[in-house]
Amino acid sequence: MKSSYKFIRDINEGAFGRVYLAKEIQSGALVAVKELKQPERADLRRFEREVVLLREQIDNKFVVDVLDFDLTAAPPYIVMEYCDGGSLRAWVQQRQPWISVAGVLGHVAEGLAGIHKAGGFHRDIKPDNLLIANVSPQEIIVKVADFGLAHVPTRAGTMTYSAGGTPGYIAPEVLMGADFHSGADIYSLGMVALELLTGRLDIAAIDATDVPQSFKNLIYAMTSKLPTKRPNIQRVAQILDAVIHPPRTPKNSQSAAAQPAAKSQTSGSDAAVALGIGAILLAAVGGLAYLASNSPEWDEQVQRRRGKDGRFRS
Repeated sequence: MKSSYKFIRDINEGAFGRVYLAKEIQSGALVAVKELKQPERADLRRFEREVVLLREQIDNKFVVDVLDFDLTAAPPYIVMEYCDGGSLRAWVQQRQPWISVAGVLGHVAEGLAGIHKAGGFHRDIKPDNLLIANVSPQEIIVKVADFGLAHVPTRAGTMTYSAGGTPGYIAPEVLMGADFHSGADIYSLGMVALELLTGRLDIAAIDATDVPQSFKNLIYAMTSKLPTKRPNIQRVAQILDAVIHPPRTPKNSQSAAAQPAAKSQTSGSDAAVALGIGAILLAAVGGLAYLASNSPEWDEQVQRRRGKDGRFRS
């Protein structure tokens, strides 16, 4: 029941509907309520697609949760979790380091992976539909939201074949009339990456950045004009993880027995640990030697122990 929520303030409003911040009266939790402006048949179908894909298909922490809905209310509404950090549109205006961008793109890739695995497509990936949830002062989660244009895999006839989406993010083959497919979401995410890193939707702009070449190559592939050249969403997630956590490779091909290269790659913390262990071992060996040298059974001349009977011990 909508009466279970208390209005706080507007968050966003468009031609389709409005979103406002509310508080669930019973629990006190903050939620985002999406309300349909004109309950026409086409708009109701969009609302139904959003509910079906989010509530019935997706169980993924990188996709916004649907908490409640009523499509027969006046006006119809959907209640979703509230992401208090706004959208990634703010990152376009105030750009972040490339490694932070790679991290949040990894979140989006994980969210899209759930959608694609369910057989659906988002169809409108852009910074405005990627919401930031502040987990702690040091941690955020970016969640995929706004599924009004999404293709729902289990409902025949719900797919619209118009280009949909937002100009600048729509895959070229979709603009030319091709059916939407998962690769078109990949293209849109590649354009989001480009915009977050450069502030522009021009692929040439990435060349002048200090972004790692592997990251650039991924964006080139994701925004390829040929859908067959684009990686799938699982591969995108793998490459982003490798960009953030590059493998440590030896500087030369010397064998492990030689080890000079390995020594030069030891980090400061590793070296400290190694030195600490070495110091403990040396102290232990030195302590044993000290005890042995001061034992009445120790013969300093021959460096061996004697028993009480004067014989050497083995």
